[in-house]
Amino acid sequence: MVSTLHITSVHTLNDNRILHKECRSLLEAGFDVTLLGCAPEPQLTPDLAGVRIVTVPKPRRRIQRFLVTVPRLGLMAARSKADVCHLHDPELLMIAPILKLSGKRVIYDVHENVPEQIRQKTWIPSLLRGVAARAAQISERASRFVVDCYVVANPSTMHRFPETHSVLVQNLIRLEEFEGTDSTLPYCQRSNKVSYVGVISPLRAAREMVQAIGRVDVDPPVELILGGPIFPPSLKADLEELSGAERTSFVGWVHRTQVGELLRSSRLGLSLAFAKQHEANQSTKLFEYMASGIPFVASDFPVWRTLFGDGNYGLLVNPRSVEEIATAIERLLRHPQEAEEMGRRGRAEVEVRFNWQLEVPKLVGAYEMALEKASLSPE
Repeated sequence: MVSTLHITSVHTLNDNRILHKECRSLLEAGFDVTLLGCAPEPQLTPDLAGVRIVTVPKPRRRIQRFLVTVPRLGLMAARSKADVCHLHDPELLMIAPILKLSGKRVIYDVHENVPEQIRQKTWIPSLLRGVAARAAQISERASRFVVDCYVVANPSTMHRFPETHSVLVQNLIRLEEFEGTDSTLPYCQRSNKVSYVGVISPLRAAREMVQAIGRVDVDPPVELILGGPIFPPSLKADLEELSGAERTSFVGWVHRTQVGELLRSSRLGLSLAFAKQHEANQSTKLFEYMASGIPFVASDFPVWRTLFGDGNYGLLVNPRSVEEIATAIERLLRHPQEAEEMGRRGRAEVEVRFNWQLEVPKLVGAYEMALEKASLSPE
């Protein structure tokens, strides 16, 4: 039996892609699976979604994470009996040489366009973001000496990694989380509830969503449900001062098992962002809305327009325009039959094109590639 060790210094142990998709799928495919990450207190959890969990103390500061946590994770991984080490954070590339020297195969999971993501990080001084982004590019290129296979989440990022040693494993939804869509309250009988599930932040149009709800004129009045962590925490006070706040409910973090239930009781979902890093990414939220049988109002990015079209499964708008967002929401609420048809088409599409089960063979193939091939050539 092949033993795999998934390692993260940044993501939570309950991360949807890492634990519930990749780890669980590999476990079902016959791999021995362990997840090594950080928790407030060191612990050994024998069973979390069937996956063995090993933790180290969660660092309080970023500098501690880089100087203490990452090396510690690297040492533990090198000493483990794992055949394959699956890295989920760019900072973990610094331990890849140690893992190779200890005889491990190394997979690097590219969740995001890291250089572009760095350019959007407000905690990095603006004058240093370009330098840090360039350093990330150099690190990724140098990793070709020690990484056996790249697992890439977004098609737009594939060109940055060696074609012969990269596998596209998209971050699509697990259909079983959204079963029961056809047995829920009929669409036309639902209340005028609009939902967003994800990180609530300025770059994800938090202010624009709240202001837009304040402009939607329908009867009965519309309600905006915002589910997820607010970043920065001080943003909540700002949002509560906006027009539309009286129609907005902050429900906090939504457990994976509750996402489908929340969305199936809604009329439509929102996925709005305007940071450059989001423009080329597929939005998991859109797939969740489609799987729940509801239409969406989303950012009019070229990639999203090509993938989904405008009006097929939802409406695309300028995410900076409060008026456009409000108009799109109002249109879908005033025309429930049209909205229901969009949702029905979306559900049908995820069943045949956009679901995680289609990605599992690709993930297993990436492991076969890593086990069969030597380290990548830098060429």
